[in-house]
Amino acid sequence: MKEFEKEYVLRPSDFNYKLATRKASILDIFQDIAGVHSNYTGCGLFDFQPKNLGWVLVSVRFKIYKPFDIYTNVKVKTWPLKPSAAKIQREYAIYNLNGELCCLGESIWTVINLETRRIVPVRDINVGIEEFSKVKNFEEKFGKVRAPEQEMFEFIGERKVLQSDIDMNRHVNNIRYANFIVDTFGEDAENYTNFEIDYNKELTLGQTVQIFKASKDDKLYFKGYVGEDLIFTACYSNN
Repeated sequence: MKEFEKEYVLRPSDFNYKLATRKASILDIFQDIAGVHSNYTGCGLFDFQPKNLGWVLVSVRFKIYKPFDIYTNVKVKTWPLKPSAAKIQREYAIYNLNGELCCLGESIWTVINLETRRIVPVRDINVGIEEFSKVKNFEEKFGKVRAPEQEMFEFIGERKVLQSDIDMNRHVNNIRYANFIVDTFGEDAENYTNFEIDYNKELTLGQTVQIFKASKDDKLYFKGYVGEDLIFTACYSNN
């Protein structure tokens, strides 16, 4: 099963009061369809739990080409590319029911041992797919967020990790980071069409992440730190 497809209903909670689609909602759709597809191919949550393994998101980026509407259905497609030694890249496409492209995205995942928190080589995992697609959504290489110099960043706020932020891998779920940025910067972050984020280090219950912002070339950048440890780097821009 090279490609997997599923429909989703966009709810009012997927939008802010300005009717901008929340970045966290798109991340949630990506996370869900990746999980469902993995379950079908035999490397999902219930396959990994007995082995004490878990999928962890390393990076994700997406571009919105057409606005979404409340209470409408969208068709979402996903397909993984051939894994490297330690990671696997997954592509996404979201269409409205008229067949119009609304969003393209891609993500990089790895597998960790949930006890040791160490990376397990993806090449040692049977992902249940014999033939992988070679179709990539973007021509530019999927690399790390290229943030400006550190001295350009200013502190804008902090967020303590609460129990509701924690997922089944016992760390902050990836969709929460986009909400952390909105909580400290404001709703204007949802107005941007392009989003990318690198997850550098796990956030766990009770930690407090300090968030910093920088602007350069019409782009917004955010970094999150716990002490001197870089937790995430994110970038917002427009097409």
